[in-house]
Amino acid sequence: MANIAFFLPVVVIIGLVVFGYFYATRPGTLDVAAWAQNKYLSEPEQSTPIHVSAMVGSTSGTTPFSLSLPAGQYEVTYPAIPWYYTPSSNEVAVTNGRTVYSTGAYDVIVKIIALSSAGFNATTVSALHGVTPVIWINTSGSNLELEVSGQGNYILSPDQNFTAIFSSPGTYQFATPSGSSTSTSGIITVE
Repeated sequence: MANIAFFLPVVVIIGLVVFGYFYATRPGTLDVAAWAQNKYLSEPEQSTPIHVSAMVGSTSGTTPFSLSLPAGQYEVTYPAIPWYYTPSSNEVAVTNGRTVYSTGAYDVIVKIIALSSAGFNATTVSALHGVTPVIWINTSGSNLELEVSGQGNYILSPDQNFTAIFSSPGTYQFATPSGSSTSTSGIITVE
């Protein structure tokens, strides 16, 4: 009986040490995701998950994905995709037994057209239907009229702007009316 009383605490201590070692050295988890962000869309559509091939070191996966990794520093990089700014690489620290997250936020590229008394600063613009915001800004000191096919006519005060996201592919014209002090036009090609 005395032998059991002596060995039982020793077995419990050894068991706790072994359990603690395996618990402390188990791999961590890295969850990788990507989101397309467009503040010019309605609230539920402003941020949506997307599937891109992200890299964690030399390993790639299609987002969203999870990796079981030993503790350490890892760089997560995201690829370029058309119509969006590429997010910066993320440096993440994976710790044993913990889950860490890396999210790539793709912000939409906005097309800005300045309208002044001399006309437009750009007369050919490309956009993606349902995604790319096209913004006309009156940079003059007076009210100017803007016509956009499929959108309508607008009087823009100084520093005022008009934003459009074209819902269908096609070619759209924008212009100042022929009777105004500025008579120029441009084309938007929407893919």
